[in-house]
Amino acid sequence: MRVLVRGTAAGLALVATLAMAAPAVAGAQGQGSAKGGPTTTTSAPVTTTTLATETPMELYRAALRAYNRELAAINKAFATAIAADKAALNTALKNARRPIQKILARQRFNAARAAAVLQRQSAISALGAKPQPPVAHHVGVTPPTTTTTLP
Repeated sequence: MRVLVRGTAAGLALVATLAMAAPAVAGAQGQGSAKGGPTTTTSAPVTTTTLATETPMELYRAALRAYNRELAAINKAFATAIAADKAALNTALKNARRPIQKILARQRFNAARAAAVLQRQSAISALGAKPQPPVAHHVGVTPPTTTTTLP
């Protein structure tokens, strides 16, 4: 967005400069110098800047990159949560003295895993649908026709 604003501002400044300088240059070309000789003026080459417009495919690619970044962040958070739950399970199993403690540790792990899966699914659904590529519009080109007239 900043590039667009800078490009627009630069373009407006260029147009304003040309608008103010053009009448002075035009008026000077028709007049001679004070000594009666011809006056020659040279003007700097004018470069025009066109703002790049994004094609539908470029917009799709940008949206897809943003979607994939968000999805990667969701998956990373999910993997981190599962790793922390597994570490807690392993610690609880190592410290368990009786079988009931091991059963309770596994139940806590399963509940934590289910919560992590639910959180991941809700985050993905909140992310929305994956961007779809633009539909190619084929312009119907009619082949050239030849007509023959007989005399």
